[in-house]
Amino acid sequence: MSHALPNIGKVATNALQTIDVTQLEEVADFSKDELLKLHGMGQKSINILESALTDIDLTFSDAEPHPYKPDFLLLGDLSCDNAPKRRVIRDFIIGIFVGKQSNLEETLNPTVETEINGDQTINGIDELITYFDKKDIQLSSLNLLSILSHGKYGAADGVVIAKSGQKIHFASFCTFENTKKEALIKAIRFYMIEVVE
Repeated sequence: MSHALPNIGKVATNALQTIDVTQLEEVADFSKDELLKLHGMGQKSINILESALTDIDLTFSDAEPHPYKPDFLLLGDLSCDNAPKRRVIRDFIIGIFVGKQSNLEETLNPTVETEINGDQTINGIDELITYFDKKDIQLSSLNLLSILSHGKYGAADGVVIAKSGQKIHFASFCTFENTKKEALIKAIRFYMIEVVE
């Protein structure tokens, strides 16, 4: 039996709905700290949710450690198990939205060539950071729907939700330097589609 969300206010309820959380049991998949990163969630809402979870013998989960400490909620396909290239792709995607050069240097060849939406080419890490800085997307959440890797190729797709509520779907296709597990990404095709509602 599932339980409806308690009355946590319209803004907090809408924040949960942006990440497809509509039942109380789904809240238990997140830590308090993760949910507090969602635009619209506050400590009062967290306290109400915690009390409601306790009433049905559930608790918030423990936060999964990530290499980055973004100020937005990370969701989706984040585990890498024994797949080093999946980790590189995951860290690259998170890194471009965090925007820190040191993080991207761990995943990208310094001369990486990036094609954006099929009509713009960016050369190097600095230009890539500048491109995303100009986009100035203030994220509420990043949902990595899937990450795939095979040989020297990899791909990822997902959805970002801005604090403004804007939804952007993205897909990234990567070519690695070689097939070795420590290979960096040398070429990227990156697509973004803004959802107009």
